[in-house]
Amino acid sequence: MDSTTRIRFAASDLKAVLQDVEDGKIRVILDPAGPFSFDDDGVRDAMKLQNSKHAHGKVVIDIAADDHIKSHTSHETQAEAYAYRTQ
Repeated sequence: MDSTTRIRFAASDLKAVLQDVEDGKIRVILDPAGPFSFDDDGVRDAMKLQNSKHAHGKVVIDIAADDHIKSHTSHETQAEAYAYRTQ
């Protein structure tokens, strides 16, 4: 696929994917080293991990402090809290 190719999805496709997320059939995997802080050191560490090709999930940089998310310790719970916040 070249950069000019566009793929369109029907609204029913998006609804099906969102339902799968809600049902727990699809979940976000976050690298256990994160989330990284939004400062020089944190961003550098996140980029080093991403560039190493050894990340075990999405590399996350925390750019907005959110007490609801930060109060949880497991990354799965953080992803759930983020999903809750964005609903």
